[in-house]
Amino acid sequence: MVVGHGAEQVTKKVQEQSPGWAGVSFVEQTDQRGTGHAVIVGLTAFPDDPSAELDDTSNIVVLPGDTPLLRKETIDDFLAFHESSGHAASLLTAEMADPSGYGRVVRGKDGRVMRIVEQRDASPRSWRSPRSTPASTRSGAICSGRRCAASAPRTPRRSTT
Repeated sequence: MVVGHGAEQVTKKVQEQSPGWAGVSFVEQTDQRGTGHAVIVGLTAFPDDPSAELDDTSNIVVLPGDTPLLRKETIDDFLAFHESSGHAASLLTAEMADPSGYGRVVRGKDGRVMRIVEQRDASPRSWRSPRSTPASTRSGAICSGRRCAASAPRTPRRSTT
């Protein structure tokens, strides 16, 4: 688990409440530069040893700490979908009546995710694009195979705001 702001409190609470079988270990992200950077930091916790229990077919799940109200059942369903889909990566989206402030999911004609456009980066026209369902937003939760997560760019994009 990658911890940053409030690391001591988060670590203590997770250690108290996680089941023993979960085997949770912690990596501190001392410089919080976003979710992508947290994934890069988190991957350092996994051994590169081929004999290790975690292999390249294992899944990495990213659940940002500021994603509200994710239920266990939602996470279970999300993981089951990812594992059965055969996709390299899956993105948990949410439908909201008012998606203000959230990243908009832009989909292709086949329904696949083409990109995510943050509200601050979108023109008013693209924000209303028919291919970006007004209620389809990113939750921040991502699941991918370890190999896919490890191949992500190592340099986090710097925000211009």
